[in-house]
Amino acid sequence: MKTYINLFASLLFILICNLSIAQSTNNTAEEQSVLTASQMLGGGGCVIATPTITMSGYPCPGTSVQLIAPTGYTSYDWSNGSDFWSTSITDSGIYQLIVTDEDCSDTVNYEVNFAPLPAPEITQIGNACPGQTLTLEASAGYESYNWNVVQNTQSIELNGYGIYGSGTYTVNVQSGNCSGSSSVEIQFAATEPPYLVTTGGICDENTLITQCGNCFPPFAQVDSLVWNTGATTSAIPITESGLYYLTTYFEQCVYVVYENYIELPDDSLAEIIISGDPCMDEQVILTAANNGLQYQWSNGATTQSIVVNEPGVYVLSIVDSLTGCTISSEITISYINGFGELGCNDVNACNYNAFSCGGGECVYPEIPGDVDCSGLVTVTDVIAFLSYFGCIEYCEPFDLDDDGIVGVTDFIILLGSVQ
Repeated sequence: MKTYINLFASLLFILICNLSIAQSTNNTAEEQSVLTASQMLGGGGCVIATPTITMSGYPCPGTSVQLIAPTGYTSYDWSNGSDFWSTSITDSGIYQLIVTDEDCSDTVNYEVNFAPLPAPEITQIGNACPGQTLTLEASAGYESYNWNVVQNTQSIELNGYGIYGSGTYTVNVQSGNCSGSSSVEIQFAATEPPYLVTTGGICDENTLITQCGNCFPPFAQVDSLVWNTGATTSAIPITESGLYYLTTYFEQCVYVVYENYIELPDDSLAEIIISGDPCMDEQVILTAANNGLQYQWSNGATTQSIVVNEPGVYVLSIVDSLTGCTISSEITISYINGFGELGCNDVNACNYNAFSCGGGECVYPEIPGDVDCSGLVTVTDVIAFLSYFGCIEYCEPFDLDDDGIVGVTDFIILLGSVQ
């Protein structure tokens, strides 16, 4: 029995020892986990919580941020010399903090990176010429744009007038939490877009001109100018229908200004056609060449054709439907048959009446005085000569001595040729 008691006591002792060893092992594990989560410095089982640094603000150039450590430590020692639980930072870098709590200390680092200052590039597209478009475009990639002319687009357009004239243009941009700006100076040329002025009457083309209305100071400066006709003067006469435009040059500015299409009266609308031979016929017919217009003849007729049976100057007037101008032309009929008159000036007839040698064309006889082109000077030619005695106009067939008058000498020459 005593043996069983001793055995039980031995087993109990062993159990108590094992429990003590297990408890000792558990305590060591807990202490080790605490030391793993912090740092033990200075020996002797010193434990201090590692501080967590936070940053307040945005690291943009020209600004500052705050690095903040937890409160409750005995002392703070920042690498920038601060000894407070927070410090102000203005430059990029790695900042070290040493904290102490009684006999324990810990060290942590915090990196601060200040972003580059946004500096947009401004590109100028076009020339600084009043009245023309000049575009200022900021470089891409920013979150927002704000110009000093109250526009929030990447680019703006200037025209040289008002707030969009000469001056300093600034754009502010946003990149993340940082903003920056750039500026450009714009100077518009001291000129103005030209304009054209047409003066004079359309119906009187001799007075019609078009000219640059403001090509002279103080309105506009012009180094040179040229018309589409090749002229380089400020004003040019208008001599035919067409589109006229002017190009001016001043420094970097080139302007092209167009005049409205100028329509001049068409003189050919009043063309007169003659029918018949005023040297052969007792009457001729004068006809306006163009149809469908209103006609007004100098003899009072309003028809397209009139019959003429006596010499005179006949004038045709019509109204040009495009310009409203009255266009006139005239024709002179100086002879209508009636043998013995001074002759005809019609280009299709000779000036010696029915004795035309060319069937109505001005062909003179090969033999002087042979006005009927019979090949011989006969009594018929003498009779015709007597009708032209004293003639001083359109007398070539009878002015045999070419002295400008049909006289006695010519008659003697003619008689000498009679066969």
